[in-house]
Amino acid sequence: MTDECRDLSGTQQLSIVIRFVHDQYIDVIDYSNVVKEYFLGFVPLEEFDAATLTLKIVEFINKLNIPLRSCICLCFDQIVNLRNEKSFNQIYNRTKQFCDVNGIDLIQKYEIHCKTKISARFNDCFINSTLGRREKLSISTDFMYQIYFPVINCILVDLNGRFSSKTLSLMRSISTVYPESHFVLNIDDVDEFSRHIDADLSALKNEFIVIKSMFMSKFINDVIQFLNELIPFSTAFQQTLRMIKSSVTMTISQVT
Repeated sequence: MTDECRDLSGTQQLSIVIRFVHDQYIDVIDYSNVVKEYFLGFVPLEEFDAATLTLKIVEFINKLNIPLRSCICLCFDQIVNLRNEKSFNQIYNRTKQFCDVNGIDLIQKYEIHCKTKISARFNDCFINSTLGRREKLSISTDFMYQIYFPVINCILVDLNGRFSSKTLSLMRSISTVYPESHFVLNIDDVDEFSRHIDADLSALKNEFIVIKSMFMSKFINDVIQFLNELIPFSTAFQQTLRMIKSSVTMTISQVT
C-alpha cells in the first residue's frame, strides 16, 4: 500500500507499506496475526499523476525483489489532482494530434447569421447557460477554462453523491468469500474480483462448488476461520485461497 504524504520540510513523498497473509495454518484464530503489515520506506516525489506513481512503486518493489505478480493493483488517481494546466495540456495535445491525423477541425469556425446582441442585465457577469452568446474557442486556454475545468468540477460534485455500479459489483464479488455474506460461494457474483486479481475463473467456480458441498453442514463464523479451514487443502483450492488473501489485504481507504 502506498499513499502520499509530506516530510517536515514539506517535500511530497510516497510512504510504502506491504500487507500480506501467511501461508500457514493458524491454530488459534488471532485477527492481529493473520494480516501482516510492514513499513518499507519513503520515495520522494516530483510528479503526482497515476503513471508516475506506478513507475515509482514498481521501481521500489523491484529493488526489494518482491514479485509484482503477487501484488494487487488498485490505484486511485485523485481527480482533483487532474485539475491543473499540466494535466490539461497532456489531454489537449493528444486530442489535437488525433484531430490533425484524422482531418478534424478542432477550432470550429462559426458563421455569423445575425448580429449578436446581449441584454444589458448580462453585462459584467459570466453566463454558463444557453442564454447570451456562444463563446468562441480558439486557443488551448479557451478549452481549458470553458470545457476542461467545468467538466472536472461537475465530476467532483457527482462523485461526492454516489458510488459507481462497478465498485458495488466489485464489493459484491469480494463478499463471495465471506461466510457472513448472503453471496458467499455464489459463482454468479465472483467474476469481477476474479478478473481484478487475474485468477482462473473456471477453476475458481469449480472450487466454490466443491467447497460448498464440503462445508454445507459446518458453521463458519468469518473469513479468517474460512481461511483456516482451507489451508490444509491448499493444493486443491489454490484460486479460492488466493481470493481470500487478496480480499483480506484489500485496502479500505483511497490509497494506491
